[in-house]
Amino acid sequence: MTPKKQPTPLNGLSRSLTPFDPNETLTVVVGMSTEGVAPRTELIMYAQQPQGWMFSVLKGLAEMPFEYATCLHWGHTVPNGMPMTAKPSQLTSFFFVPTRDEPPELAKLSIGRDRGDFLVLVPITESERAYAREHSSAALVTLMDGSGFRLVVDEGRKSLV
Repeated sequence: MTPKKQPTPLNGLSRSLTPFDPNETLTVVVGMSTEGVAPRTELIMYAQQPQGWMFSVLKGLAEMPFEYATCLHWGHTVPNGMPMTAKPSQLTSFFFVPTRDEPPELAKLSIGRDRGDFLVLVPITESERAYAREHSSAALVTLMDGSGFRLVVDEGRKSLV
């Protein structure tokens, strides 16, 4: 794949690649695998046009497991406490889901002998985070699927709950 638009890397940890849908940009942070932890985990955020805040958010979340001796995985939610976007927004929390609609080769990715996992970062509202905590992350995914929700970041979207 050839880069659509190359953003400024943050400490060499981020890059932007043209994904399988030419109308979307796949933004990847490669920082979580640099610590030698297996399985290797990478964060992905889908965007029409990558914004500077996206790389800052991804970089901060990639460092979180190492700074706080914790982990991030599918179904986890993380509060941010304030909008993460450059424009005023209701998106104040994070939700991690598996990749969707990607080529099967992505699920088989390995680096050396280490399997690679991908977490798609979905900015969500505090109401959506509370819904996931009360009803389950699977219930939030079902709500998203039922509403036609797209994983591409929409800074102006309203809460689903």
